[in-house]
Amino acid sequence: MNRGTLLTAFGGTLLAVTLVSGVGWVAAQQGTRVEPAGDVAAPVAKANTELVNAPPQPPEPGAIDEDKKVRDQIKNLALEALHLKAQLQKREKEFEQLAEEIEKRAVRRAALQKQFDEVEAEYQKLSREIVKMEAELAVLKRRVARPVSEPEAALIQQEMSRDASLKDLSSELQSAQKQLRTVVEQGTGEMTPLVQKQKEKVAELEKRCDALQTSVRGEITARLKLEISQSLRDRIAKQSMEVEIQKEVLEVIRSRRDASARMLDDAISGTITQTTRDADFDAKRDSLAKIQAEITRLQLKREGIVTPHTEGTEAKLDSLIREIGELRKEIRELKSKK
Repeated sequence: MNRGTLLTAFGGTLLAVTLVSGVGWVAAQQGTRVEPAGDVAAPVAKANTELVNAPPQPPEPGAIDEDKKVRDQIKNLALEALHLKAQLQKREKEFEQLAEEIEKRAVRRAALQKQFDEVEAEYQKLSREIVKMEAELAVLKRRVARPVSEPEAALIQQEMSRDASLKDLSSELQSAQKQLRTVVEQGTGEMTPLVQKQKEKVAELEKRCDALQTSVRGEITARLKLEISQSLRDRIAKQSMEVEIQKEVLEVIRSRRDASARMLDDAISGTITQTTRDADFDAKRDSLAKIQAEITRLQLKREGIVTPHTEGTEAKLDSLIREIGELRKEIRELKSKK
């Protein structure tokens, strides 16, 4: 229980008790002041002795009824105070448990926040990758829709050099050309039938070689174009499948992110009830402080000290209790002397 509230409630009582104690002390000092020696001292001493030895006066019936009423009020207030104390002690235990739970939830909330941030980052990263993959897929589809461009000349020449029929024909042409040079050298440069025949053979082979090269070049070009087109189609199919797979993965991550977000929202909303409990606890604590202050006021009233209802004056509770105890002790001693 917060002692500051009790200090506030008992502040006025301490002020009143202090004033009464001061007045009583001044009165006591005046009553026991030493007078000059003479005829006046004896009557005063005699009067004081008679006052002390005088028998106590019986209380009046109205005073007895009033005292009983005050005792009943104190009893009822004490029972109410005990009930409030029990409730406050129970609530204090609940607050301790609640504080532990809040700490646990804070740790869990931090872990959930970290988990959500990681899943969100993964989701955003994969979303950007899917956007990029879809852009690549759109480019591939546009390229496949257009006519395939001519393959590179170097690639065509490389493929032609691997053709077996062209290789054989080229070898035959080279051999004929070599024979032609030999015949020409042997015939001393004259056009003989043998030279003429060999020239015709070379010309025929050159013609066949050119035709075969044109045919092979066309076949190779068509094949390369088909391969390029097929390669684009294969890439489109692969890219489409990859995009579809990544979208499925994205849905899984989205579900994880949504679940993590719900868990985080639940963890954040779990701290809302703390304010309501604190307000209710403070109200009961203030009520208990007021009841205890009223009990103290009534007890002082039974001792013959009337104190006003005051609120808002701050003082130390321990000092207030000691002052009240000492004052009640002095009052009992004075009554016992009577």
